[in-house]
Order: sequence, then structure tokens, then C-alpha cells
Amino acid sequence: MKKIFNIIFWVIIISAIIYALYFVSKRQSEIKCDEFTIVVDYNYSEPLITKKDIKDQINKIIDTIEGKYISDIPVLEMEAILNKNPFIQKADVFSTLTGKLRVNILQKHPIIRISNTKNDNIYIDKNGSIMPAGNGSPARVLIANGYIYAPVTKVKDTDLYKHKTLKDIFRMAKFIHQDKLLKAQIEQIFVTQTGEFELIPKLGDHIIKFGKINEMERKFKKLIAFYKNGIYNDGLTKYKTLDLKYNNQVICSR
Repeated sequence: MKKIFNIIFWVIIISAIIYALYFVSKRQSEIKCDEFTIVVDYNYSEPLITKKDIKDQINKIIDTIEGKYISDIPVLEMEAILNKNPFIQKADVFSTLTGKLRVNILQKHPIIRISNTKNDNIYIDKNGSIMPAGNGSPARVLIANGYIYAPVTKVKDTDLYKHKTLKDIFRMAKFIHQDKLLKAQIEQIFVTQTGEFELIPKLGDHIIKFGKINEMERKFKKLIAFYKNGIYNDGLTKYKTLDLKYNNQVICSR
């Protein structure tokens, strides 16, 4: 008896779902879009994409939206093409039974701009995704330059970890971005001819010799400790170089 009851219950549920889908489909075929809205969440970053950019991309698929029947608007195709945009982390396109069409955009959050020896530039976001850089005003993020030979404009998301220098720069940038003090203090990563790293601070005239990426966390902890203690004894203006390459100490040179 219980088994028959369960079967009847699920038949009713499935029938209700099918009817609801049919009802929605039928309603969409009768409803025209009377309002089209684009909402952009810049993800605590500077704007790298505008509503006009998004609308222009949509217009390549459909030139007019308002006044069209909801069922004639290629919602899934719009969403798919927007999610391929290198500046967009996530795009959601949906309609309502009252004739509203809405596009929600979450922009990627760049944490570093990389410039190679050919002066080609890219951004990398906090998830390791590549974005082009070159159009419009540059985002105010950490900069990496110097002897970087990777063909950055040809690098795809899946290729990032194939290029050791780019991989190391991203690891370092992510660590800096996640620490409040380092994020406020470090503005540039410079790659030397020998493949080592130097950090350029926003405050003070010193250069930070970081060396190779090995033991990165230990080196940054030493730097953080130095800043927390050194700020109060003019450590930012007293020295020309801070060397983090030695164990358990920061070597300071005037």
C-alpha cells in the first residue's frame, strides 16, 4: 500500500512540474519584453567593462529586445556569449512572467598587471584568469615588469602554470593581495636578469631584494615583521635595500 502511495505521489509531483513548465512556456510565448536591464557588479574592483560593452555584445546576437516576445529572445545564447567575455567572471540572463529581462554581470577582480619585455600587457585576476590590458585607463593594481619574456598576450587561463615566471608572479601577487599591510605597501614586482624578484614599495626609497620564489611565505613574514617594527624607527627612510634572502633575518643596507 505504501509503495502504491509513493508512486501516486511522484506521479502527481511530476505532472505538476510538467504543467508548470508548459504554463511558463505558453506564457512566455504570449508576453512581450517591456523592460531590459543590465546590472554590473564590479566585484570590489575598478570598472573594466561597461553596460554599453555588454549591450554591444548582445546586439551581435539580437539587435532589438524590448518589444519582442520573451520566447523569441535567445536567453541561453546571450548568457553563453557573455560568459566567454574575458572580463566577466559570471553572467546570468533571465526573464520574468511580467515581461522583464535582466542581465546580471559579475566582473573579474584583477590583482596584477604584467608587462613583458615587448611591452605587451595583461591582467590576472584573483582566481588566476587572464584578461587583456591596453584599452582605457589601467586599473590601479600591483604591477610586474622587468625581464619577463613570456608571450603574455597569447597566454590562456589553462597556460598560466606552464610559464614559470608568470606562475611565480601570480603566486606572489596573490599573497600580497591577501595581506592588508603588503597590499597597502607594495606597488611593483621587478624580475631581474637572473630571474630573481625585487619589490618596489609605495613608501620609502628602498628596494626589497626578495630573491627566488622559494620560501615565499617565510620571506614575506620577515618583511611584515620588519615593517611593523621598522616604521616606528624610521626604517622606511633609513635604508636603501632590504634583503630577504638570508635565513631568519632582514639584511638592511644604507
